[in-house]
Amino acid sequence: MIIHFVETDEQYHNGVAIEEYEGKYSIVRANKGKDGQVYSKWGYPQYKKAPIETAIPWKIELGNKDQAISILQTMLTELGWRLGTNFEPVDDSGIPF
Repeated sequence: MIIHFVETDEQYHNGVAIEEYEGKYSIVRANKGKDGQVYSKWGYPQYKKAPIETAIPWKIELGNKDQAISILQTMLTELGWRLGTNFEPVDDSGIPF
């Protein structure tokens, strides 16, 4: 089930979404249909340079809710943001490199 969708391409209504399925959270590639519904994108991965027969959703699995939060907090920190009561940019001005 799609929990939240962020549209990154207004022309084609593509974006990314947070999805929860059986207690596991993922970041999925998604798009908004003409009916306003958000759909996960599916694709055919390659095996030995040929596409496999079964489509799978384009997603990055993050694990259960606690694991997903931890992974996303780490990624935000790597992008220069620190979590507290509010999102605040990390001040790297004192670092000598």
